[in-house]
Amino acid sequence: MKLLTILPLVIVAFGVANVRAADSAYGNAYLVLTSSNENELATANANSSAGYADAKAQPGLLNNSILTMGSTGGPLSLEDESVSGFSDQLTINSPGLTGSSGSLQFHFLVSGTEAFSATAPGASSITAIADFAGPSGLTDDLQFTKESNGTTVGTDFLGVPETVTVPFTFGDPFTISLEIDIQAYADDLSGGGAASSSGTFSTTASTSNVVALVQGAEVPATDYSSRSASGANYFTILPIPEPAGLPLTAFPALALLAMWRRKPARQP
Repeated sequence: MKLLTILPLVIVAFGVANVRAADSAYGNAYLVLTSSNENELATANANSSAGYADAKAQPGLLNNSILTMGSTGGPLSLEDESVSGFSDQLTINSPGLTGSSGSLQFHFLVSGTEAFSATAPGASSITAIADFAGPSGLTDDLQFTKESNGTTVGTDFLGVPETVTVPFTFGDPFTISLEIDIQAYADDLSGGGAASSSGTFSTTASTSNVVALVQGAEVPATDYSSRSASGANYFTILPIPEPAGLPLTAFPALALLAMWRRKPARQP
């Protein structure tokens, strides 16, 4: 498809107060309108399209909300995207182990719900992507897409705890990062088709199970200290509230109401 224009939502960035060089958290959102026919742009602007996205982030805690909906007479697609993530620098040490190799378990859980509605030939979908990177680069890459017809492509990781082993050297700083990307689509909005998709997602990240490699064997490290550039303690992460905005339960009803009110009358 040819990208015709970008309908701007406010790009919002969130972070932790007094962010240090090795610590960052971010959230942003945008809405994109595309068409397979340049002549359909005027039709698109005259018909119903709406989007909402919010993202909130701090080290270890991510939240995303998203809604996209449309009802048009042209071959259009709407995409609403919410991205949140964080990167932080950790240092773990233990008496007598400085310079030794070790590892810990990094855990993250993406939970949430999504909703769809579609009137033929319209269709809607939600795509969720989770990327975790440790000291050696990208180590976990998850993705799935759920469609309004009930199809799921990829493995649905919502509500499924994910654990990654992260190698490090005692006493040396190392970096971890996690990004959650949620994309909502309303597609094939032609011939009076209508569609909407929405979702609210929360992600919690934490660490546990520090071990040291001593003479080739893993030995649990019980007397260790940990610190992060952000000041976050990943061994005691707690959830934070969902992003401000419309509750998920209101999205489908709002979408249908807006489409019904805004849908242009057919020409005789």
